Amino acid sequence: MDPENLEEHRKKYKPLENVLQTINSKYIALSEQAVKKNNNILQQVLTSLTNKMKECDDRFKFMYQNSYFGGSFYDKLKISDPNEYDIDLIFKIPNIMNPSVQCLKNHVLPGYVNVRIENYDNILKRPEAERKGFEDIRRFLDHDNFLSTEKVLTWMESVVSSSMDKFFKLNGKHYMELTGQDDKVLVYMTMVKGSPAFTLELAIGDPNSEKICVDLVPSFQFEKKDWPVGYRPNNSRKFDKFLVVPKKPKKYEGLFDVNRYWRLSFQEQERDMISGIHLRSMKPSLKLLKKLRDKQKHDCIASYFIKTIYLWTLEKKPEKFWSLPLGAVFMLMLKEYADCVQKKYIPYFWNENLNLIGHVNDIHLKGLGNRLKNIIDDIERGLAASDVFVVGNYLLNPEDIELLKKEVTLSKKLVSTVSCTDATDSSVPLIKLGYPKSDVEKTKEDIAFLERSKEERDQVMAQLYQNSDILVRVETKLDDLITKVNQVCEDNKEIKKRLSVLEEKIENSQTKGEGVNNLNSIDALLSIRNIENTGPARDYNLLH
Repeated sequence: MDPENLEEHRKKYKPLENVLQTINSKYIALSEQAVKKNNNILQQVLTSLTNKMKECDDRFKFMYQNSYFGGSFYDKLKISDPNEYDIDLIFKIPNIMNPSVQCLKNHVLPGYVNVRIENYDNILKRPEAERKGFEDIRRFLDHDNFLSTEKVLTWMESVVSSSMDKFFKLNGKHYMELTGQDDKVLVYMTMVKGSPAFTLELAIGDPNSEKICVDLVPSFQFEKKDWPVGYRPNNSRKFDKFLVVPKKPKKYEGLFDVNRYWRLSFQEQERDMISGIHLRSMKPSLKLLKKLRDKQKHDCIASYFIKTIYLWTLEKKPEKFWSLPLGAVFMLMLKEYADCVQKKYIPYFWNENLNLIGHVNDIHLKGLGNRLKNIIDDIERGLAASDVFVVGNYLLNPEDIELLKKEVTLSKKLVSTVSCTDATDSSVPLIKLGYPKSDVEKTKEDIAFLERSKEERDQVMAQLYQNSDILVRVETKLDDLITKVNQVCEDNKEIKKRLSVLEEKIENSQTKGEGVNNLNSIDALLSIRNIENTGPARDYNLLH
């Protein structure tokens, strides 16, 4: 990036700085006291939960404690949202089992691997004392000794469910009593099944209070020697291990055995890449962009997709880019995000052959791209009119925006401009400054007209967004209908084929005088004829 452009962006978006810094500190980031409190609660809950898991299932106890398997909760609680935590339950497969991470070359699913236990059959031939604990691992493998995502998730669900039942209940809710900073506190717990995560929802003190959500993800850790071939080399000096998580490619269920597919995870390397004091504006802008995603309900865009955009930008932009003011980095990354959505392409950082949003409906992406463009245009127009709070419309609720205006300290130049644009409330300050009364009244009329125009535009845009969502739902239903019609066609072809064979048999039998001996064939024919005129086959005939 041209250094002159950096300076241009710095000047252009500098007015947003105080507003975005305040939003980040007051409405997104947790205070040190809150972080300490949450971490204390989470550590106690997770310790108690793992102890219950060990009591419920010998296999979990073996995998968690035995020297063959070492597992632990990730101890650096990472925050992507103030009340959302991702914690990995990591298991290690011992070298004696010779685990093999197999990459899928020339396959439609880059980013996924198979995991095979090469030496499992030989281990089972050892004396009983030496194979103790390994026999239970069979339940996680398929017939060819591939690690099965479905079997691991089913096992984890049973362990989690059994362990939750060991906690006491109050008013139908599981709870545990924790030692707080000052006194005892009740934490109400609900476990929600997901894939691959199991979400533990914690309500502190009151079951109806705001919840802390903890995603527990079972995963397997592999060493440097197992680094997958064909993927970006490890760029971290601190971390040489990687994980596989049981996230199946659901889009391809039914086409092949998706239970053998594990999603690669290089989270330690990624965390290392986006850390450091030289990347001053990276994390705050990333949190702001996720906040905008949540506020605008971009449900098809996962947090990891946005993080991936940052990883690519980190590679493309000079280091000085991340030292720009927060306002500049946020706006430029918002434009990067919009560009990726409009192109319908966010390549996986570790393997470009995977488009992270390739599964998202094209109409949905087109509508989202248009909305992002409108947001950017609106913020740019607001800046041109010295309305620095316009960005808050896309990050906060209306009541929070009013509080924000009282909390943010503006420069003298902006205060002067804002005072002028507030002329609709009172014309006295402008008159006192020497402006003719007629000009003040004209300014008030112009501002009122602009406000009405903005309201009308917002109403039109809201209707367009609603129509876009309706189109997406209609297209989805049409896809389902086409799939069903295709299935009916296939069923009808099979029925006609069977009819033809049976009719030929009956005709041959009649020619030979064997009709009495082929009652079964006639019954089968009549049965198929009956099927042909009912259910899916009848629907197919009606369509034609």
